[in-house]
Parts: sequence; C-alpha cells; structure tokens
Amino acid sequence: MYFITICCQGKICRFGHIKNGEMILNDAGRMVEKWYYDLENKYPDKRCDEMVIMPNHFYCIIENMSKKPAPVAHVGAPLRGRTLMNDVTAWTIKYSTPRLAMSLDGSKQ
Repeated sequence: MYFITICCQGKICRFGHIKNGEMILNDAGRMVEKWYYDLENKYPDKRCDEMVIMPNHFYCIIENMSKKPAPVAHVGAPLRGRTLMNDVTAWTIKYSTPRLAMSLDGSKQ
C-alpha cells in the first residue's frame, strides 16, 4: 500500500474551499475525485482505497494487488546529489563542489 500526497504548485487552492468545516469541491476537485476512482479501471492490479481532497492538496492510499514487484520509475525532478548505478559499490555521494565528492568506501574521487 502506498500513501500518496500531491500538492498544488505554490499551495494555490485549486480543488475548492472549506466552508463551515466542510470541503466544497469545485470542478477541478470533482475531476480529481472522478479520475482517482477510475484508476482501478485503467490499472486492474491497483486498488484505490481512501482519498481526501483538500483545497490545495490531496491524500490517497493505493494498493498494489500485483504479485510481481513494480518496476522502478523516476517521477518528477531528476535525482540530485547522487548517481544511482546497478552496482552498489559504484554509488557515489556527490556534494555541491566536485572536490568534495567521495565514494561510499571513503576514497576521494
């Protein structure tokens, strides 16, 4: 199971507003709600559990029903500060300047 939080850029309230303690969805909020539950139709091995839409973000829990492990996907901004390779011994921790770069075994590069 995966707990996911997605926030609007700039924390702008795009999904509706709260009135008297109740979330009032606008068109964008209703669209998020509709497509969230439609994910199960598109991906039969996923189950959409609870979901909460707030004015500028939403939370959800998605369960992977597949028996095989999911492939690793890189989503969003590229990884920064490290290089990821197949061999663990080749992982490198990189800092802001090249002269501070150091491999995991402590030797300087």
